[in-house]
Amino acid sequence: GPGDVFLDIGGHIGLFAVVGARLVGGSGQVFSFEPTPFTRSILTQTVALNGCKDIVEVRPEAVSSMRGEAEFFDTGDEASNANSLAPIKAAVGSITVPTISIDEFVEERQILPNCIKIDVEGAELEVLRGAKEVIKKFRPSIRLGLHPQQMVANGDGLKDVWDILRDFGLTPHSDGSPMYLDDFCSKSDLFDVNLEYD
Repeated sequence: GPGDVFLDIGGHIGLFAVVGARLVGGSGQVFSFEPTPFTRSILTQTVALNGCKDIVEVRPEAVSSMRGEAEFFDTGDEASNANSLAPIKAAVGSITVPTISIDEFVEERQILPNCIKIDVEGAELEVLRGAKEVIKKFRPSIRLGLHPQQMVANGDGLKDVWDILRDFGLTPHSDGSPMYLDDFCSKSDLFDVNLEYD
């Protein structure tokens, strides 16, 4: 809503950043993270064309569990929505990108995030690991995209995500209803969940 802070993790070409900017208005802030240089250039143009430059800050980091650098895998497709810190099968190359955690970014900028969207093509677990303090302290609304096949390539699984969500006091909801462990872990294709606090 107006005045809120929205973290757009996996900004792609800016569709969520623009919608977020419309919702938070001039008194709010949107931070959109997109590590792929070409895609980030489109994101920046999208923000400018929609008159959101004063609200949306485009960031070059890949959000992970800690600050540093990491190998970021690229499919080679222009404006691909599948590039990732996870070693995806479709990758034709990789680049080195800066990384930062949500906890570090929030502390550094002294902001209070109200809403977080996470769509990181298989690197979900690392993003969550780096958001522990923010989740427990500020209890933001969270929308999480899960990519089971890409997660396996990264050495992770849905049970790992389930465990960290429950440790944080979060329950995934799909279509307005809570999910249970067996249902959650049985998914094999991309699915989205809202995370609700216990």
